[in-house]
Amino acid sequence: MATLTRTPPGWYIDPSHRHEYRYWNGVDWTAAVSDRGVTATDPPKVPAPRTPTVEVAAAPGPALETGTRPLEATLPLEPTRPLAPVPAPSAARRGRRRWAVPLIAIGAALALIVGLVVWAPWANEAPARPTGLKAGAATVSSIVLRWAPPATSPVPDRYVILRGGAEVGSVPGTVTAYKDTGLAPATTYQYTVVAQEGDQRSAPSATLAAKTLTPAVSAARLAGTWDVNTRVAKAPSGSDFTLGEKAVESWTFTPRCEAGPCAVVVSGILWGHPFTATLTRAGAVYTGSTPAHITHCGPVAAKDVQNTLKLRMTVKTAGLEGGAWAASSWVGSLVLSSPYTSAGMYYCPVQSVTASLAASR
Repeated sequence: MATLTRTPPGWYIDPSHRHEYRYWNGVDWTAAVSDRGVTATDPPKVPAPRTPTVEVAAAPGPALETGTRPLEATLPLEPTRPLAPVPAPSAARRGRRRWAVPLIAIGAALALIVGLVVWAPWANEAPARPTGLKAGAATVSSIVLRWAPPATSPVPDRYVILRGGAEVGSVPGTVTAYKDTGLAPATTYQYTVVAQEGDQRSAPSATLAAKTLTPAVSAARLAGTWDVNTRVAKAPSGSDFTLGEKAVESWTFTPRCEAGPCAVVVSGILWGHPFTATLTRAGAVYTGSTPAHITHCGPVAAKDVQNTLKLRMTVKTAGLEGGAWAASSWVGSLVLSSPYTSAGMYYCPVQSVTASLAASR
């Protein structure tokens, strides 16, 4: 009798080379395929299996006739030799899971390293907050600020100075002082300082309140329009004025310089008549004189008298006005002199009238 050897069922290399493995059921190739441990279905499009020849050993018995050969049997066995089996898909998946764990760990470690390099908290840390902010020397228009250098942290690129929350200047990180100029006199300002390193800024320092100096009254600027109170303090008998007579009239002071105190031109109304005079300045005192037509000689103001008007004013108080140091009140006096004047049959004697002046805002 014959002894036959068949290929056992199992996973073998796909003879069509379209997949890694195909399942052999012991008789024929099936549609079950496997790639990297994942099974799927794919009809086998492979060449028809070749038919190997298998010799069958003759059983003991009578001798065969001369000229005859041993019986040969042809069986459709495919493949002719067993191929190396592969792990079942489930086992392949377990193998992949064993590899997946260390791969995930390696990926996480690489992500952590990249994150540290990009983030680098020790490199992007904000600079230290400035401390010890205090005011140094001050003038009527400037204030010097000083603060302490960092005790342990690195020196920043620069320090930014803020006044009232707005940036007004900066200095290199090696400098710990700043002079703020162009300020209004007798004014309090709020300051903070911030350290900057690249694009990083520290928290602001503690807020410092610092005040510019108050100028002297003599430094006040006399300008603008005022309501001037005039009161007759001295008048001869028979003059056009009555002792104690009062009036309130408008005077305008125009400084002769761009800023600060200086000589002024005053123009206004005095007892109903216009006048203009230039006043020179000596500290808080302004003086000047001018010809004027204030009084008249004759009935019904027949003739203007060539009066001389002498003015003297002293600034008493001052304050801020539009950010400038300006007079807020002043007092003074005027003397109105009249020469001997004739108007037809009328004669007007020499006379002098004194009046006090006062004005305030």
